[in-house]
Amino acid sequence: MDLLFLFWSIGTGIICGAGLYEAAVAVALVTTLGILFFQIIPISASPYLVVINAQDKTAEAEILSIIKGYSPHYRIDSKNLRQSGMDLIVEIRSKNSSALVDELSAVESVTSVSLLYHDAPVKN
Repeated sequence: MDLLFLFWSIGTGIICGAGLYEAAVAVALVTTLGILFFQIIPISASPYLVVINAQDKTAEAEILSIIKGYSPHYRIDSKNLRQSGMDLIVEIRSKNSSALVDELSAVESVTSVSLLYHDAPVKN
């Protein structure tokens, strides 16, 4: 959004400098409507990080199958294996994240589940 505003303001300055005031007003209206559209209509679900602590290393397959049911496109950000279990951090996009946390908590070997809102630049 910041880059959109930056290029819009530079373009408006150039258009006004050329004396095309009607075009500058039209571009301003279209840009304003575009910004409002992107603010009101969410493009996709918000990104979340799910932090899972489990006592059993073999629970990973069950955990990931549950996550896949809520977010088909997930990404494992971190996996830490210990003698006593494992820690898993998974990035998801899901609109029903509280149900996901409840279902993950019900897995027998899972000791804790944390859900964090991930407010970082989108990288694809």
